[in-house]
Amino acid sequence: MSWLKKVGQEVLKITGLWETVAPLAGRLIPGLGQVSNIIGIIVSVEQLFTAAYGTASGKGSDKLKAATPQVAQLIQSTEFFQGKKLVNPTLAEQAFTQITSAFADLLNAYGD
Repeated sequence: MSWLKKVGQEVLKITGLWETVAPLAGRLIPGLGQVSNIIGIIVSVEQLFTAAYGTASGKGSDKLKAATPQVAQLIQSTEFFQGKKLVNPTLAEQAFTQITSAFADLLNAYGD
């Protein structure tokens, strides 16, 4: 079982603590809130797939398709992108997919 799957199964135990600590950490370290939110999206998608399919929680590509639009929305809602015009939606979609995939890979790199 990968680290990400274990997190998906165990995260409910620590949700209360994280909800208390995350806002404080986000104020102390700029950008941490967005990173934490991306991780939260990936973990939430893993939880949903685990709840729906059990230990055989589906293909990674399906999870990536489920998480990418949420990560894209989060990134586009940051102050940096406010008021900017999207001129190449295809390139942006590729980038959002790569960002989401890279975060999932990073989480899985930590193993069990």
